[in-house]
Amino acid sequence: MEEVLQKVESVPDALREMVVSSGEGNPFYVEELIKLLIEDGVIVKTEPLWQVHLESLAEVRVPGTLTGVLQARLDSLSEVERRLLQQASVVGRVFWDAVLTSVNRADETLAESEIDDALAVLSRCCWR
Repeated sequence: MEEVLQKVESVPDALREMVVSSGEGNPFYVEELIKLLIEDGVIVKTEPLWQVHLESLAEVRVPGTLTGVLQARLDSLSEVERRLLQQASVVGRVFWDAVLTSVNRADETLAESEIDDALAVLSRCCWR
């Protein structure tokens, strides 16, 4: 947790307790939970230091399982982003945007501009 939140000057005790108790020692769960807190606005990535909004922490419902955290993150995506992510998952862990463009050209599902926009969003929120 300290590694992921190294840009927070002082991690509030309430945030630390919530992440540590929910994460139960699973580093992947902790990382995904922190990403969820960033998406929900509890942690705001500002420069040079990140800000923590404790008043927002009380409003966040933390899923009890890693699957729940991942599902909550998927649920926050738009329909286009979810569709593109699903298509990319079929291709494999490594894929090229040209493959997704080709798939969507074949069935006329998404326009090329939608693919580009969705990939940009997905790369910001899902991968670091």
